Amino acid sequence: MREDMPIGFFDSGVGGLNVLAAARKQMPEENCIYFGDSLNAPYGTKTDEEIRRLVWAGVDCLLYRGIKALVVACNTATGVAVDDLRARLDIPVISMEPAIKPALEQTGGTVLLMATDATIHSARVQALIDRYDEDKRVIGVPCRLLAKKIEDAVFASSDLDAYLAQTLSPFAAENVTAIVLGCTHYPFVRERILKALGKPAAVFDGIDGTVRHLQSVLNERHLKRPPRGESGTCEILSSRGDETTITLYQRLLTGGTL
Repeated sequence: MREDMPIGFFDSGVGGLNVLAAARKQMPEENCIYFGDSLNAPYGTKTDEEIRRLVWAGVDCLLYRGIKALVVACNTATGVAVDDLRARLDIPVISMEPAIKPALEQTGGTVLLMATDATIHSARVQALIDRYDEDKRVIGVPCRLLAKKIEDAVFASSDLDAYLAQTLSPFAAENVTAIVLGCTHYPFVRERILKALGKPAAVFDGIDGTVRHLQSVLNERHLKRPPRGESGTCEILSSRGDETTITLYQRLLTGGTL
């Protein structure tokens, strides 16, 4: 039956594991399959043409296995390629959206949007800011290397804390009350980000909203898998293709942090 087909999750690397973990928590009966393109991460420094090519290569791997819905669990891939995916695929395509609206509604000071250059300057994100940020409280913080450093911290060593301190030091005098994590990699280092900021702030990542939207779409399309007293399957794939990478992915999926 179609409802037994897996949900496909795509990300440029390990970041989308945060989205997959949230989806499995909320919908444990669903079958899932994840593809992380760690071999080519990060995407935020690449051209739009290259990002689209890589996204389609990863999505094709998921489509080959037969999926009933696609979650683009990557903000950069969403900004560059999601419209093309939706135009060409006949399955629901769920995308990420930076949690700018709730950050503005729930806090009163400066909101830092930490994301890749590609995400910050994408038409989708600029439209979000234009729609909700009447008081010009959002400051984009381009984190050109952060996704790469998080991937490096997973697979090797990294000067992650020094990079975060350098990135956030210009905002020491700002009344920062919220940080929007505009990349699914960043929640893995949430506590390190707050430490580098040096002051309390609310953190928003948009993951729960994405999962709620996924649930709603599955219900509307009659694609929700009914509970059968057992958890659904979860297959993990990576463009790196080695067992060490898959083991690291599984560790992060089950609550690992950096």
